[in-house]
Amino acid sequence: MNELDLSASLTLDVSDFDRKVQSALQSGKRMQQTLTAQLDAVNQEISGVLGSLKLLTAQAESPLTLLRAPAGANLPSHATGLDYVPFNDYRARLHEGEAVLTKLEATEWRRGGGMTLDSSALA
Repeated sequence: MNELDLSASLTLDVSDFDRKVQSALQSGKRMQQTLTAQLDAVNQEISGVLGSLKLLTAQAESPLTLLRAPAGANLPSHATGLDYVPFNDYRARLHEGEAVLTKLEATEWRRGGGMTLDSSALA
């Protein structure tokens, strides 16, 4: 006797539904493009920071890194002399009349001992 009719009719406008789905897809594509552009910008910034960190790390590992010049580079000149070569494979510009000592000769020279150079080098 006290019955409630819960039936309803459902109608769907297919073309309206399709327009709304297409609009949602377009919005999603725009959002994806925006996020992709922002992520690309972030990646570029991170690459720059990593490059700077690599340079700082290399310099921190060896403060003399900048003196490790490749062949043909602008090499340091020691026209007034150099008492100690700071590392292996140190490159420098030499000048006529200068002498380069072996480690043993340099040790003797530092001790103040008499030193004889190989006279054949002067010929």
